[in-house]
Amino acid sequence: ISDSSISAIKTQSYTGKAVSPVPAVTYGGKKLVKNTDYTVSYSKNTAIGQASVKITGKGLYKGTKTVNIRPATVTKLKVSSTGEKSVKLSWKKITGADSYAIYRYDNTSKKWHRIKTVKAVSFTDSGLARAKGYSYKVKAVKKSGGKEYISASYSKAVEAVTKPAKASCTAKSSGSGSIEVSWKAVGGASGYEIYSSSNGSDYVKSAKVGGSQKSAIVSGFEPYSLRMVKVRAYKTVNGKTSYGAFSQAVMVIVK
Repeated sequence: ISDSSISAIKTQSYTGKAVSPVPAVTYGGKKLVKNTDYTVSYSKNTAIGQASVKITGKGLYKGTKTVNIRPATVTKLKVSSTGEKSVKLSWKKITGADSYAIYRYDNTSKKWHRIKTVKAVSFTDSGLARAKGYSYKVKAVKKSGGKEYISASYSKAVEAVTKPAKASCTAKSSGSGSIEVSWKAVGGASGYEIYSSSNGSDYVKSAKVGGSQKSAIVSGFEPYSLRMVKVRAYKTVNGKTSYGAFSQAVMVIVK
């Protein structure tokens, strides 16, 4: 009967095994019963691509519906490393996929944009701005029959923060067991950390200050002692922190 209807079939994820979705079949508002009113058969329903579902009515109706079998959702996406102008991502290989689409969030358009498609299970996004936050998602891709089949869902998003530029500093004794440390502002930095050492190798964090500061006085040193001091900038975005390279260490005699 030509006015019988078959419900839409959701896109299926590739599992390596045959997928067998069962659509609902109705006629005149009545839901028909599988194997009583009709039978279901499948073709090309194992590999990624487009499968066919054939509905054969028992003297009433017969027809076909197609369903797309897509690669599974990408899992274990992580930020492997960050540089001053780069972010490296990696993820778990998806069986049946032949490439992966990388998406980056654009804060201006408030949308996810596909920035690259790669065959490997890692990708380095380069040419980025220093001391800035970036968000990424990945989908698995399979080309079949001249068409591109892509994961129905994104991977979970990951966030990365590029490193601030290397800091530079000067230091001098400030009297009473104190050292005054000064540095040049680093673009985009959320703040700065000051480290000190008595032997030039075992450094400890002596102070942490906000991004607007360009100097700080660190105290609690033994008078007439020798100290090495260095500074690094950091950037924090949404709770994630990335650290720039340390400045050259400066020697100070504490008075």
